[in-house]
Amino acid sequence: MMKQLIVLLSFTLGMCVQNVPAQKKEFTEVIRKELEVNNATESSLVIKNVFGSIDVEGYSGRTIQIEVKRSIEAENPSDLELGKAELQLKITEQPNRVIIRPDAPYIEFDEDKLRYRWCDNSYDLGYEHNLNIKVKVPNTMLIDVSTVNNGEVLVENTQGRFLKAENINGGITLNNI
Repeated sequence: MMKQLIVLLSFTLGMCVQNVPAQKKEFTEVIRKELEVNNATESSLVIKNVFGSIDVEGYSGRTIQIEVKRSIEAENPSDLELGKAELQLKITEQPNRVIIRPDAPYIEFDEDKLRYRWCDNSYDLGYEHNLNIKVKVPNTMLIDVSTVNNGEVLVENTQGRFLKAENINGGITLNNI
């Protein structure tokens, strides 16, 4: 009887363990950078995100203050390390223009046309990612921001002569524009 009970308990415990999902592995970091702006009225900020939110706030300063929360989730440690190595934040400084966007082997971005040529659809990611981007800019800068998934777009306190805000699968809020 005792032997049958042990076998039954072992079997039941084994079934319970099989039904427990593996915990996802997570990595988060905050990236900060500050850039000088010589002529804010003639300079533009371009943010082209894919996964994550964008917050842009105008202020009376002369620098672009960037804060990005980079988050990666994976089912196992090796995929998490792959995500940490592959997904990067790319900041391109050009005369009178700053471009902020994700960069990875499976992302193709045309900096002249400011759009993605979406990439290798056969590339199977073993991880999920978000770049939540917050930027303070001189309030007279030209703004062009967009995201696609997992986020909202907020632009506030800007007075520049150009503003373009796009979001495919989320909301857009414009305050004090």
